[in-house]
Amino acid sequence: MLVDNDLSAEETQKILADKIALNVAKVFNKKGQGNTRNMKRAAKVINTLSPQEVYDALMNKLPYDETKHYLEKSLAALRCTKYLYNK
Repeated sequence: MLVDNDLSAEETQKILADKIALNVAKVFNKKGQGNTRNMKRAAKVINTLSPQEVYDALMNKLPYDETKHYLEKSLAALRCTKYLYNK
């Protein structure tokens, strides 16, 4: 289903992005150490890992297949963009 109203579509995208960010934070924050949805704390962990380690953690620990598929599509688009623009 597509959202026809531009403002509603934008708001929906923001909510989706926030939800994905929270799920990503939960992957890298340990239970029992405060808020598992703390993105600043998750970023500190992410910055200690290699890109492959981050990818593996996300693909193994993200709770929803939809989020994993979104990650795959996003990375494929990024690779295409880098290839096309030699960056």
